Amino acid sequence: IKTTFRNSAKLLLPSKALSNKHYKSKLIVADTTGDIHSFQYINGLKHTKFSVGSPITCICIGTYQNNEKQRIISVCHNFNISGFTLKGKQLFEYPSTIQGHVNSMFIQSTNIYYTVGCMYQQLTNFKDTEFLLLPDIITSIYVINNDATCSIPIVVLACKDKLIHLGSYVVTENVTRIWEASSKFGTSEILSLEHYDMLNYDDNKNNSNDDDSENTEEVLIVAFTNGRIELYKYDQHKYPLLMYETMYNVFDED
Repeated sequence: IKTTFRNSAKLLLPSKALSNKHYKSKLIVADTTGDIHSFQYINGLKHTKFSVGSPITCICIGTYQNNEKQRIISVCHNFNISGFTLKGKQLFEYPSTIQGHVNSMFIQSTNIYYTVGCMYQQLTNFKDTEFLLLPDIITSIYVINNDATCSIPIVVLACKDKLIHLGSYVVTENVTRIWEASSKFGTSEILSLEHYDMLNYDDNKNNSNDDDSENTEEVLIVAFTNGRIELYKYDQHKYPLLMYETMYNVFDED
C-alpha cells in the first residue's frame, strides 16, 4: 500500500443480518495512487483491490438507496464523490459543489454528508439540502440516525480546535448545538470519529428474533493526533458520556 490520507481506512464489521453466517470483518484502505484495498482473514489473509484512477482523499462505508443490506464504499477523489460495491463496481459519481478536497464523509441511503475544510454540506438524492460554515477546520464527521427521541439526524462534527460539535442542522432553521465536549487532557486536534453498535456487530450472537431497540450498545470513539483515545456511551437522552480514555504514544521522542 502506498501513502494514505486521513480518513482513508475503515473497518467493515458484519451486520446483524449476517451475524449467523460467520461473516468476517474486513479492513478497507485507500491510498494516494487511487487503489482501494480489502483485507480479510479467511484461513489466512485474503487481499483484493480495485482502482478508481485518481488520488483518494477519504472513504466511508455506508448503505445505498434504502437497501440496508447493501454495503458500499464511498470514495472522494479528484473533487468527486463516487460509490462502489465491495467488488469495485461503480454505482454513482457526483462532482462536489464546494471548492477543495473532501476530507471526511458519511453516507446512508440517499443522503451524503461531507466536509471540505471549514464547510459541511448534505446532499439528498444528489441535491444540496444543508450547508454550514464553522470557525475551524472539520476533521471528521458522523451522523446519528434513527433516534427514537429525535426524528432529525444528529450531525457530529470533530474539529481541529479539539472540540466535538454535536447538533441538529436543519435547512430552514438556525443551527441548534445540543452538546459540545472537549478533552481536558487533549492537546492536539481530533483525528477521527468512529461509531459502532457493539451488540449488533457480534458474530457469536443469535438474536435475529429479538427486538432491535432492546439490543443495542452504541459507542462513540474519538481519536486525537497526540495518541489519545476516548470512548463514549449514551445515556437515556442520547447524550454522550465518557466511559474510558487512554493515551497511546505512537511516536516516542528521545
